[in-house]
Amino acid sequence: MDKGDVYPRWTDPQPQIPKNGTTWCAFGITGVQEDANPAYIQSAENAEQWSHETIDILVCFYGPQGMTVATRFRDGLFVSQNNDELKNSDLTLLDCGRIFNLPELINNQWVRRYDIAVRLRRKVIREYG
Repeated sequence: MDKGDVYPRWTDPQPQIPKNGTTWCAFGITGVQEDANPAYIQSAENAEQWSHETIDILVCFYGPQGMTVATRFRDGLFVSQNNDELKNSDLTLLDCGRIFNLPELINNQWVRRYDIAVRLRRKVIREYG
């Protein structure tokens, strides 16, 4: 899939969505959950709080090849070199869910839509001085 066919959800202004019959993708963060009981590290001058977060992302694939692209995306999540790229942003794959077939009515036309939920993890370090 071309990167020009991937759109963030819930932006302002909302981009023009592709015409019906085009295969494309939209993604958005739906939640961030912090683990309970962060660790506090105290030094002579400052303190740090270490915690871990789970980031929930909804990825929706639209169009005639939506299911094919969704399954490729899901399979690609588990390729180690892709997780290495996530690690460059201090993220790692936790898991992903099933692919759901959820057609959507867009501009009075039913469009094929396939959703998959992805969960990523990251370590957050906050410094206090």
